[in-house]
Amino acid sequence: VDAYIVATSDRAGGIYGGHGAWYSEEKSVVENCINNGTVVVSGGTVGGICSEWSGDIINCSNNGVVKGNEYVGGIVGDGNLYSYYSNTSTISKCHNDGIVSGYQYVGGIAGNGYIISESYNLGDVTGVTYVGGIAGAILRTMENVYNVGAISANAGYVGGLAGSANDISNSYNAGRVSNNSYLNN
Repeated sequence: VDAYIVATSDRAGGIYGGHGAWYSEEKSVVENCINNGTVVVSGGTVGGICSEWSGDIINCSNNGVVKGNEYVGGIVGDGNLYSYYSNTSTISKCHNDGIVSGYQYVGGIAGNGYIISESYNLGDVTGVTYVGGIAGAILRTMENVYNVGAISANAGYVGGLAGSANDISNSYNAGRVSNNSYLNN
């Protein structure tokens, strides 16, 4: 998709703006999708591929700029949607090359995620709090991921891979990480 999407409220994605069939017994899947367009939301929950998702996102890439307020990700804004109940949301074999910016829960792959594997971020990521090269926050696990984009925050919870995480394995960060909250005092 090569488009310029601007939403004045929230929930916008370069490919899909909804959340998947979280209420269904069958798992929702987004696979082999590419976004080259810009996605801008004045509110929250925005992603280069999906705004929010409950299910699998496999082999997708974003090359466009993604901007929003909260839950902002190069692939998905909130990839943890309803995972508290279903334990199903996974993001695998995805990558982001675009610039991602927002206020809180901002990540190169996901603003908020449940399970992320075999994915990477090359784009710069900026925000205020809960900012990471892969995810602003990750509830379950992150493995075999890497970041080379520059990561910048203006408050706390900032990391090369995640602003906040439970379990990270076999992963690395090669990007510059800066927390500007102490530089402005």
